[in-house]
Amino acid sequence: MAGTPDDAASAREWLIDEGGGTITLNTLQTINHDIIVRFSGNASGASITNNNLNGGGIELADQNAAAGTFTVSNNIFTYGPVNDPAVGAVLGSKTIIHFSIPHVIIPTLFINRRRNVSLENMNSITLDGNTFTPVANRQTSHLVVATTFKVDQSQLQRVVQVPKPAILTKNIYLIWNDRQEQL
Repeated sequence: MAGTPDDAASAREWLIDEGGGTITLNTLQTINHDIIVRFSGNASGASITNNNLNGGGIELADQNAAAGTFTVSNNIFTYGPVNDPAVGAVLGSKTIIHFSIPHVIIPTLFINRRRNVSLENMNSITLDGNTFTPVANRQTSHLVVATTFKVDQSQLQRVVQVPKPAILTKNIYLIWNDRQEQL
């Protein structure tokens, strides 16, 4: 899917259930999520590349066992005027059961965000060569968060607890010092 959807802010621009493919060359600005890909059983996974994401970002959730690799590359995540940079992660990857599907996040810019990447009950994660810049003048920022699980309480009996291996290499984490100057 390539192109630029309607400029009006909506709850989400692209929602893909039980599918996959390529999402590229879009400029998106939403209230909740710019792109959601969930329940995919597509053997080729999904490739999300060269997009400008100015709203709620991307959620990759609860892929099926047959799903292939999910790649997020060369995107720019920025704070847009329709969303609060303090709410939610701009790239969320989460699952309840199939936690070993590869997710590769490579040279991507996360700009002016308080919460950047949230990895919930995931392993097989690669973050390589990304740049993370938090919101200026904020006391707390969460650039990358990996949790054992964060799911609806009704799903707890289905959650499998596993080690959370991840590869984090060549990422740049920009921070603010006590004088609110970027280091």
